[in-house]
Amino acid sequence: SLLKKINNEVEERLEKIIQIMISDIKASADVLKRDYPDNPQAIEILRMLKAFEEEIERTGLEKSYKILKEEALRSFVEKYLQLKQKLKQFDL
Repeated sequence: SLLKKINNEVEERLEKIIQIMISDIKASADVLKRDYPDNPQAIEILRMLKAFEEEIERTGLEKSYKILKEEALRSFVEKYLQLKQKLKQFDL
């Protein structure tokens, strides 16, 4: 029962982290659209963000990460970190 409680807490935290990451991607896309509409680098990153958002929708990650295999979840996190690295030039 203690192990189950710990497992549930870990799952809840992981789900919150994923939701924050998804919100961050959407907010970053909004800022790029608003503040850098003519910047070629911003436009390219915006395309990448949109593709990532579409992938999130296709996989159902926003609704439940539990349906994904560990490799898919790892891939999501890796893509998120790559996009965040690219967004650093825009202070996002």
